[in-house]
Amino acid sequence: DSRRRVFTDAHRDRLSALGETLRFDPKAEPAEAFASKLNAADAVLTCWGSRPVTAGDLAGRAGRPLFVAHAAGSVRGVLAKDLLTQGVRLTQGAPAIALAVAHYT
Repeated sequence: DSRRRVFTDAHRDRLSALGETLRFDPKAEPAEAFASKLNAADAVLTCWGSRPVTAGDLAGRAGRPLFVAHAAGSVRGVLAKDLLTQGVRLTQGAPAIALAVAHYT
């Protein structure tokens, strides 16, 4: 549900123009489908409520780097810290949403 609130159709169209996009729906797909899609991906875009990325999920990557972009602030629930030393690169949206969060608070 967060995906639809955060990413409009226009956003999804722009992402699709960059290459093949895969979507994981935890309500409709088995958990093992997540690792399979991660192993096929070069980048992952997450938002609130996304399934965390674990070392087990990345076991089939054979050392290929992975870029994780979190469209929210804190990444603690999205990516295990130790994965940052295992070829995972990470960015997050805290600077882009900081003013809105401050005003809301």
